Amino acid sequence: MTKLKITSFGTSAGITLPDALMARLAVGIGDVLEVRETAAGIELFPCGGEFEAQMALAEEVMAENYELLSKLAK
Repeated sequence: MTKLKITSFGTSAGITLPDALMARLAVGIGDVLEVRETAAGIELFPCGGEFEAQMALAEEVMAENYELLSKLAK
């Protein structure tokens, strides 16, 4: 288990990820992590290009079908 300390960064708070943990997650400086809340706490996942591509496609489909989706939401 890796313990992380919450530290102050100006007016915000953050955590510093050790190099070994970043290597296991296959992430580096500037990468984006997805945070999922669970019953036990949180889980961190790397956001790969696949996630962004899926979200872009979902937004495109929603924009193309806005009227239909609006009617279904009623």
